Order: sequence, then C-alpha cells, then structure tokens
Amino acid sequence: MTRLRIVHVCMSDKWSGSEITAAEYANGLSANHDIGMIFMAGPHLSPSFYRRQLNPVVRYAFVSDQSNTRELRAAVGRVVDGVPDVVHAHLGPACRAVANAFPDSIKLGHLHIRFFAAQHAGLDGVIAVAPWQLRDIPTNYQGKAWLVPNFLKQTTFKPADEMRARLMKMLYLKPGTKLVGSVGRLHSDKGIDVLIEAQRILGKKNIHLLLFGEGSEELQLRKLASGLDNVHFMGFRPDAAQLVAGLDLYVSASRAESFGLATLEAMAAGVSVVATRTRGSEWLLEHLPERLFDVEDVNGTANMVHRFSENPLVPDYRLDRFDRFGSFQAMDAAYRDAVKAKS
Repeated sequence: MTRLRIVHVCMSDKWSGSEITAAEYANGLSANHDIGMIFMAGPHLSPSFYRRQLNPVVRYAFVSDQSNTRELRAAVGRVVDGVPDVVHAHLGPACRAVANAFPDSIKLGHLHIRFFAAQHAGLDGVIAVAPWQLRDIPTNYQGKAWLVPNFLKQTTFKPADEMRARLMKMLYLKPGTKLVGSVGRLHSDKGIDVLIEAQRILGKKNIHLLLFGEGSEELQLRKLASGLDNVHFMGFRPDAAQLVAGLDLYVSASRAESFGLATLEAMAAGVSVVATRTRGSEWLLEHLPERLFDVEDVNGTANMVHRFSENPLVPDYRLDRFDRFGSFQAMDAAYRDAVKAKS
C-alpha cells in the first residue's frame, strides 16, 4: 500500500495526554508511513526526552512561535521529505496554526476534548475519540469526520496483591483498610474537591482516599482536606497506572470528561470503577449505568464510594472496544480515506 507522509503538530512543550496520544499514533503507524512530529521548544523537556519517546524512524523538530507560519513550514520540511500528505493537529494552537499553512496537504484535527468551530471549522476533517463527539459536530461543517477511539496504552499490569501491599506499606495502613483512589490533575474540572467533601461525609476511618497527580489547585485542596487523616496526596507518580491495580475502588468525579483515559486504565487493571455522568464516562460505562452518579453530588459520591468499596465485584468492562491495534487500523483507514477523498 502507498506510504503517506504524515506530520503530527503539537504546539506545546508539555508531555501529557494529548502529546502522548499523538506520539502513540506516530510510533504505531511508522512502519507503514513516513511520519514526523512538531513540538514547541521549551525549558521543561530536552530534545533527548522526545527521542526516547519516539521510534527511531519518527523524526521530530521544534518551533519557538505558535503563530510563525514560515517557521512551522520549515520545521515540517525537516521531518518529512516533500509536501506532507496529511498534517494532523492536536489541540487548539496547533489546529489554528496549520489551518492556512499547508494548502496542498490534508489538514486534520484531533478532538481531544470536543469540536470547537474556532479551531476545527477550517480543517479538512476531524478525528473523534468518542461517539458523542461525532453527534456534536455542527451539521454545517464542511469537512469529514472519523471515529478512532482512544485505546489502552498498556496491556500488562502488576499483580493487584503486590500493588496493594506496596500502597499499604507506603501509607502505613492497617489490614482491612479500603483503598479508594483517583488519578488526574489537581484542578477543579476533575472534581477532587467533591471527593474530599464526600470523604468528610463518610467519616469512615477505614476508607482511605488516594489522590494521584499534581496541579495548580493542590494547596487549596490540601486546605480543604485539613483534619482528614484518611486523605492522601500521592503527587505525580510515573507508576500510578500500576499502583491503581491495588485499589478497592477507582473514582472519577470529573465535572467534564471527553473520554476518561485514567478511568479506562483502572478498568483494564481489574479495579472496580465508578464515575460521574460525564459524556466520556457514560460511554466507557454505557452498559453499567449503576456505576454512574451525578456531577457535583457530594452525597451521591459518598454513597457510591461506600457501596462499591464494600463490594469487590469487578464487572465485564468490554475492553475489546479500546484495542490498541484496532485504533491504529482505524487511524490508518481515516488517513487513506482522507487522501482518497481529496484526489
């Protein structure tokens, strides 16, 4: 089959969910296509860091100005030979940057959150990660749309007993303690404040809440948790996805969630999961409505934590919907469909 020249554009100098997803697709399709990546130059991550994340055949370059079209074109020229067939943009700054910069290329935007007219209306197509995003696309949008679900980025997990023992030792907890956890940025959109208030309502010393992550609201959240010795701020941990396997219950209390990758990873680790009725979690748990609760409902959150932390049953999550190679194949098909439509 024809090899395509594909460039992923990430106008950020961070390495979080969106950048990791872009890199996964770049690596996963690099055997079949010539792929490059563009990042923002910044003080946080070294060029060698990116090299360690990417397959050797994936070339990458940096830009220093999100709005400098000439610099962006020059960077793209360093990572692929000739005019790219597809320029795949991730998040708003990248979508706006590529919209008019590559008139001879197909320009696609990845819906890491949802369709935004200001970001995506000028592109040739968009990649949705959940069915609800497709339904939200305005009927007057002139481009095409494809569904390519997010996927599990790891398929092997440490044994639950080993991870539980590690957590218990780390926190000096007694046998019989119930471990409830959540992974995500310490930010209002993740609903961590609701989890803390629910923990206060429960008043059960044997249910301990473990919060994995860091963020701008950590100080406020620590103040909110003052006096609760069964709330633990675990900070950022690269092994968080493994440690989650040791929990009795994983809770996503997000106020908004387009997909819920951390929730999916907890499901794959074999952990009992409950989540707020955000659009992403409603899809992940569409066949398990009893595991969904209302956003901002402190009492409802407390009830769910109590109910499911006491119940060890882990249901069938239907994880075959989020197969890694299935998503790679769907992305490859979307690229080829886009090229065919334009030719």
